[in-house]
Amino acid sequence: MGLSSIYWRESWKYGERAFRYCQHDAGHAIAAVAISAAALGYEARLMEHVTDTEIAALPGD
Repeated sequence: MGLSSIYWRESWKYGERAFRYCQHDAGHAIAAVAISAAALGYEARLMEHVTDTEIAALPGD
């Protein structure tokens, strides 16, 4: 599962606070995924230090 945020869509409403709100919303989404995965017996992991090329290859052909 991949999560992303679009900063400029928040910035028109929240101005300088938009970046912080995007990070906050992403944190809530990550927690929801982790809790849902645990409830189903899976483990959710945060992938750090992944390149754009590696991310583009994840969905497959």
